[in-house]
Amino acid sequence: MRDPAVAEALDAIRREHARDPRVAAGGGEGTVSEAYHAAVERWLGHLVSDPSPALALAAAAAHLRRHEVPRGRFPPGRAGYLAYRAAAAEHQARCLAAVLAQVGVDPAVAEYACNLVARRAPAGDASAQALEDAVCLAFFERDAVGFARRHPPGKVRRVVAKTLAKMSPPARRIAARNAALPDAVRALVRRAAAPGFIP
Repeated sequence: MRDPAVAEALDAIRREHARDPRVAAGGGEGTVSEAYHAAVERWLGHLVSDPSPALALAAAAAHLRRHEVPRGRFPPGRAGYLAYRAAAAEHQARCLAAVLAQVGVDPAVAEYACNLVARRAPAGDASAQALEDAVCLAFFERDAVGFARRHPPGKVRRVVAKTLAKMSPPARRIAARNAALPDAVRALVRRAAAPGFIP
């Protein structure tokens, strides 16, 4: 049985996602944050059968109140994008910390979850890799096709290759072969991957 405080925190995080003023694309119900975090949680389920409380909380907090840190506040280009990503991650971690403190989640669990969200976990951390894999698969599911339409093929190939490089071998295999991903995405993955890179 999951810690009641963790269960309460997950419910509170879902309520925060529902408050996102942005409506999800595609004519479905819900907000952008709800749709994104649902995708991350779904892919995490493909990768980890029984995630730890900290990993479950971190996955639930994907894009938590991210609309409060708009990309337009940062300069264009890669440097501005990286600054935006770092600021958004820290903001999500602070928002998550506030929720976890309010419902009384164990401080050690809360700290670990926030470190996962803020990408402060040590190199080689298994939970951090699982979260990264889920986030990358969510990108392939939700955003890769639109990204490919907006950018030249060379840039698309570079971005897809960099995304694959961040993923574990099992996650790369999912990206190339899982029928839940659009055919166009799986084709992008196969074209961008170096020979032998996908097991």
